Formats: sequence, C-alpha cells, structure tokens
Amino acid sequence: MPGSGKSLIGQKLSLMLDCKFVDTDEMVREVYGRSSEEIILDDGEVFFRNCEHQILLKLLPTEGHIISTGGGMPVFNDHLSLMKENGIVVYLRYEVSSLWPRLLKDRTRPLSDTKEKTELLFSKRRDFYEKAHIIYDAEEDFRKNIKGIVKQIKTRFPGEIESLT
Repeated sequence: MPGSGKSLIGQKLSLMLDCKFVDTDEMVREVYGRSSEEIILDDGEVFFRNCEHQILLKLLPTEGHIISTGGGMPVFNDHLSLMKENGIVVYLRYEVSSLWPRLLKDRTRPLSDTKEKTELLFSKRRDFYEKAHIIYDAEEDFRKNIKGIVKQIKTRFPGEIESLT
C-alpha cells in the first residue's frame, strides 16, 4: 500500500544484501519524464498502469535485485503472477489506521489523498496483497522490519540469501 515504506525498506535490504535496488515509480519518472502521480492526474490510471506494465516487462529478466513496486502494480495486468514467477514477493502489511497518518503528510498521491479513498483502495487490493509469498506484519521500526523480512525469506526460501547473518 502507499505509505508502507516499500522504498525505504527495499533500499536498506539492497544495501544489506549488496544488490541493486530498483523503484518502479522512479523508473516511470525516468522513462516517461513525469511522476506516477502526474501521469495519473494528466492521463488517467489506465494509461499509468500500461506504463507500469512496460516497466515490469523490462525488469522481469533481471536477477538479484530488490524491486519496490507501486502499490497497484500487483493488482493490474496479471502482474502478481509475473512477479511471483520471477522473484520473492513480500507484502508489508499495515492496517489503514497505521498508514493514513503517514499518507496524510504526503499530499501528492491522487489515489489515496483522503482516508476514505485509502480505505477503499486497501479493500480493493487486500486480496491481491495476501497472495504474496511472504506477508510481513510491519512495524514502525524499519530496522525490525528488515530483520523480520530477512528471517522469513531465509526460513521460507533457504539458499536464496544464505550469506546473510
């Protein structure tokens, strides 16, 4: 979900794992010259989801990367299946009551700029998110989140990150 800390946690995990970090929202900005929010406002969500689709297709052949996707990425164009076939998908689970105070400070997100929109967004996306390989009940302390995620990956996918302590 927006505001869950996907980018920050992804960046820290990539440093810890000594691998490349990719943020699909940043790739959208690089490729299309506008932010995700600008594209949604100017051209609509359908156009934006097609942009995301092109980004995901470019990323699928890559290995050994931590990829932070936009919160809607797994919901559209069968992306969740593609993501699960090509990597380990982690869902950072928060309740809307925890996310909303974070989003309240960020007025640039047109799909979650009110508490009502955020609740509706969460209700539409939850079933998709719950199909991730790993569902991690996130906390406010991102260091605990990183350690917990690594522990779950090592448990569920032994050998994938065996070099970590």
